[in-house]
Amino acid sequence: EEVMTAGFILVVIVVVLFLLSSYFKKRKDDKIVQKLYDIRKLNNKKVFFEALDSFDVKSRFSAFTIAMMKLNYLLERSDLKEAKDIYDEATALKMKRQDKIALAEKGFELAIKTKDQNLADEALKLLGDNMMTNDKSQKELYSELQDLYGVYFGHDLSLIAKYTNLLKSEKNVIKKGEYCYRLVKLYHYSDNSKKVDEILTESKAIMNSKVWNDKVDSIIKDHSLLT
Repeated sequence: EEVMTAGFILVVIVVVLFLLSSYFKKRKDDKIVQKLYDIRKLNNKKVFFEALDSFDVKSRFSAFTIAMMKLNYLLERSDLKEAKDIYDEATALKMKRQDKIALAEKGFELAIKTKDQNLADEALKLLGDNMMTNDKSQKELYSELQDLYGVYFGHDLSLIAKYTNLLKSEKNVIKKGEYCYRLVKLYHYSDNSKKVDEILTESKAIMNSKVWNDKVDSIIKDHSLLT
């Protein structure tokens, strides 16, 4: 009985030590994440990337996670040349299926910003090869990227009807603005300047943003900005 009691106490001690270890590790991880968040807000790429390459961060996060943090930072600031370099580095890293899906989504975003159709093809293939066919969210993502491919690279005018209907039914202002812009591009490819200006003007009332309005005014003056 004493042996059983001693064994039970040992198990309890091991469990308590494990829980304490996990707790303090999580606290340390949370502090590092908060520190990275604070540094990121400084908008200083050199300082942020040095923090990401520090021992504390590298010892707690995978090389892929760090690469994605860099890629997100660069895409948000349209630092596209370095973003492509980081993307290329990330493709060579060890990845889980979910990592490949996340990278495919960012690769497609980069492809649109750089107007790189080959990269868009690569990103779509990466997503298609790794998505779970019974996962609704992944299927929706794949469908969305296919439509975006049709707008930006395929100039698929059959999408005009789809986005016209979505624009009418959508309540979210940001999404309505996105649908407006996609429609504008498609009408531009169909050489319908009147419709381009009409939807751009409509979008100003939807978005109600000075930044957006300035962009719209520039496009109305020069439709070649849509190319």
